[in-house]
Amino acid sequence: MPRKLTPGSVTAENLIRLLSSDGQVRLVVVDVTEPLRTSRLREVTAHAAQELYKQIYTNCALLRGLLGEEERVSVNLRFRGEGRFCHAAVDGLGNIHCSFSEALRTFDGDPRELVGEGATLSITRGSWTGGMFTGTVELPQDSLDQCFTHFYRQSEQLETVFHSWTTAEPIRGCLVQPLPSAVHASVRALVKRVQEASARLQTTAWDDIESVFASFARVVGRGAVRSECYCSKEMLRGLLAACDLEELERAIAQEDGLEVECGLCGRKYRYDGGDLQAVVDLKRKVGAWD
Repeated sequence: MPRKLTPGSVTAENLIRLLSSDGQVRLVVVDVTEPLRTSRLREVTAHAAQELYKQIYTNCALLRGLLGEEERVSVNLRFRGEGRFCHAAVDGLGNIHCSFSEALRTFDGDPRELVGEGATLSITRGSWTGGMFTGTVELPQDSLDQCFTHFYRQSEQLETVFHSWTTAEPIRGCLVQPLPSAVHASVRALVKRVQEASARLQTTAWDDIESVFASFARVVGRGAVRSECYCSKEMLRGLLAACDLEELERAIAQEDGLEVECGLCGRKYRYDGGDLQAVVDLKRKVGAWD
């Protein structure tokens, strides 16, 4: 079993889990202003791409609020246009790794050009002991919040709503997810209350953020998200899934293998033919389900 990784430094509790007063809906609120400063956002040169990165990072941080300590999530977005893709990984300790391809880092067009036919969002969730499960949906929306909401509606059959505020600091997000027994009307009413509190969620000091929810939800847990590097060969394996099948098969045939470098710490990992074949088999299996 892989060695358990423990954070090496103290990180502020920038994530809060809440439960609605009627016990039917869970919420997650997060502030990623500081984690973004040490993320790979610094590599993204175009303004449009920077806004996209902040939205994806914030939504991934919200997913941390749904994970147990031993669980992890891998997020892969493939956009329209050659070579435009994003890979992110989130674990139950709050570590977030988010990287853009070179073509996406320099994208400075209309975000609507990125979505539509051929654009997909894949999310793999699970644990070392419980197995991993992958879902994939197309991306018809031009809002990343709507894209993640669409994924959970289509793939998980859960009306999970994502909100992010990323145009100015503080950079924050909020997730609303009903429990299995939730009544639809109660869920919609709570979503409306979060929307009405949007301005306060953006401007209230983080130490007082609980006051925004005080009338309709209570705090049930706290945590942290960070961009510190606890990379591993397995964690970076998700980057291979973003490669084209032809590229992977060519590397296998030529017995070259592939090398992946962690963008945070610079550590390099070598993947041999067996590693690459496992990724090819998985991509074909997932493709057969689409």
